[in-house]
Amino acid sequence: MKWTNTSLEARTYNNLNTFWIANRKLIFVSSLIVFVYSAGTISRNRDWKDNFTLFSHDVEYMPNNARAHSFLGNEIIKTLAVNENDSAQYIQMNLNGIAALKQSIEIYPKNIDALNCLGTAYQRINRLSEAESSYKQAIALNSTDYSYIANFYMNMRDYDSAIKYYSKIIQINPKQLDALVYLGIANGAKNQFKAAISYLKQAAVIQPEGLQIYYYLSSAYKYSGDSINAEKFYQEAYRLDPTLERP
Repeated sequence: MKWTNTSLEARTYNNLNTFWIANRKLIFVSSLIVFVYSAGTISRNRDWKDNFTLFSHDVEYMPNNARAHSFLGNEIIKTLAVNENDSAQYIQMNLNGIAALKQSIEIYPKNIDALNCLGTAYQRINRLSEAESSYKQAIALNSTDYSYIANFYMNMRDYDSAIKYYSKIIQINPKQLDALVYLGIANGAKNQFKAAISYLKQAAVIQPEGLQIYYYLSSAYKYSGDSINAEKFYQEAYRLDPTLERP
């Protein structure tokens, strides 16, 4: 309004024509601004086709933005790679995601989310020492998310290490269902059936219709020598899935 010397005083118009004549300069400048930014918005819409397109576009304009590279790496690894059936392409996608995440970490070394995702990608392509290192770097940065490294050790069948980190999870949240179930499985794998049963029972309280929980309980009781409870919890599992075989 200042540019067009438009009066700031309130006015009354008899019709649209008098309004147009009195404000034509203001309307012209405003229309020009609206046109330019509308064109910019329409052009930007193409970048919102999907997350990968958006993040790929944005890293070109924000090469020193750690978050932008982290978003791109996460999208490649957690969305695109998991849906790729070709093994060679699967590996390449994970490598592409790793490259983006490493750029993010280079910019901001304390990026815990990027480090955990990096560990996931390395684990998928069987570069296990690098996966473990990435998870440990995240933990060293005072991360309280122990699920990544706990699941890593569980997959590696390193049950002692898995128990260590799942125990940390339930110290923070005693009702964390996955941690309780995995503590039951890991202790069962070490023939520590009393501990396994204790954790699985806690899990059953949280998820009363947990088919797998009852099945694992049946198995733990069976191998501990308690056939009565083994049958009891098998029947609970069988009630939820009549096709289930005995442990």
